[in-house]
Amino acid sequence: MPTEDELVQLYKPVVLSCARRYSGRGVEHADLVQEGLLGLVQAIRTHDSAKPASLSTWIVFCAANRMRGVIRTRRRQQRTTLLEETEWIVDSSSDAAADADLWDALAVVRRRMTVLQIHVFFAWLGIGHSKPLTISTIVKRHHVARQKVMQIIAYGLQLCRDHLGIDCNLQSVRIARACHSIAG
Repeated sequence: MPTEDELVQLYKPVVLSCARRYSGRGVEHADLVQEGLLGLVQAIRTHDSAKPASLSTWIVFCAANRMRGVIRTRRRQQRTTLLEETEWIVDSSSDAAADADLWDALAVVRRRMTVLQIHVFFAWLGIGHSKPLTISTIVKRHHVARQKVMQIIAYGLQLCRDHLGIDCNLQSVRIARACHSIAG
């Protein structure tokens, strides 16, 4: 019977194939391979030869499960980061200086974004709509992948941040409220 190290070397191509299947989903290929190899070791250690599933089937299941888990975790982290950056939307304070700064920032955003990006970002802010649209609504309306919508929002926020020279977490309460007063 082969040792654990021999089995890892023997089934490593299966893990690499599985990692190729999951690449392009927001996680680096090397990270997928690493998770897949952890799944491979787990599969080797937990495989029960009395069950009808072959070792290779069990390896694919365990490796793919680990890869899907890391993809889910990464997406959750991205959503959490996006939510943290946008917590300022709910505040109700606004003043004229914030409005002026906002219009300057939005002018820069309009010049540096494509038409689709402008539509997505402004819809998310609620500009041109009665209220800010959810990411799910934007995905449906503009036929854009959820991941792409989140990237566009992050890019728009970065442009605003760069133009205003401030940290959105500190000053953006006024900016966001100005967005809502302009939109409303």
